[in-house]
Amino acid sequence: KPKTYEGALDALQRTLVTSLRQLRDGSEPIWLPLTSGLDSRLILGAAKQAQLSLTAFTQQYPLMQTADRRLPPLLAREVGYEHKLIPPARFSRRRERMFDAHTARHCVEGDRRFFAHRQWEVIPASAVILRGAVFGLTRCVDHRAFPNPVVSDLFETISQRFHFREFH
Repeated sequence: KPKTYEGALDALQRTLVTSLRQLRDGSEPIWLPLTSGLDSRLILGAAKQAQLSLTAFTQQYPLMQTADRRLPPLLAREVGYEHKLIPPARFSRRRERMFDAHTARHCVEGDRRFFAHRQWEVIPASAVILRGAVFGLTRCVDHRAFPNPVVSDLFETISQRFHFREFH
């Protein structure tokens, strides 16, 4: 167990970089969804340190933040990676309904939009996609979804919040 904050950061960095190095042994192409956010920038830096070969990409959408449009290509180029901007194709209501049925509406709106606009199809089916959204758990980004942290039946609270009876 690390004895200092810096020691904990070093251990976390080693773990992340070592995990990414394991991907070098595979034959699948590696793609990183790169935004101006902390998660994807952290993975970009760790991937560079792990000497991982990858393609960075950004999926374009209406009202996209200026930083998400401008920074990803600059960041990727700075560390020596190719960057692809993936614009939306024509919207498909059928694909949107298929996505909703497959995920039981338990997915972020961005992926739903990207699927309905065929933006995931640009990426090879065999690709490993290095998503970083899980880091939000450590920052409690969804804590407001559960307004009462003290509950007698946690399963029932989660079931209601995610509409299990409606979708499952």
